[in-house]
Amino acid sequence: MANTRREAVLLSRMKHSSIVAFRDSFEGDGHLYIIMEFCGGGDLLQRIQQQKNTLFSQDTILKWFAQMCSGTKHIHDKRVLHRDLKSKVRFRVFT
Repeated sequence: MANTRREAVLLSRMKHSSIVAFRDSFEGDGHLYIIMEFCGGGDLLQRIQQQKNTLFSQDTILKWFAQMCSGTKHIHDKRVLHRDLKSKVRFRVFT
């Protein structure tokens, strides 16, 4: 449980436009619950699957990549290593 509490503290310090926002955390019944910002736009994998056989524009891909890099840099600048970057990670902005 100590590692999970530490993760909640780290999440609470990550404030960046490309990172899903931490809202709160609490313990109950021997579990730690972490409340994060709701991301109704889904994740990157869902967007790729919805697109089917139509290619994304180069500008869209570059914008998403820049957002991912910017968020990752923010995390690294705080001396934290994100160990789970993948297409199923929720994205905050899908415009």
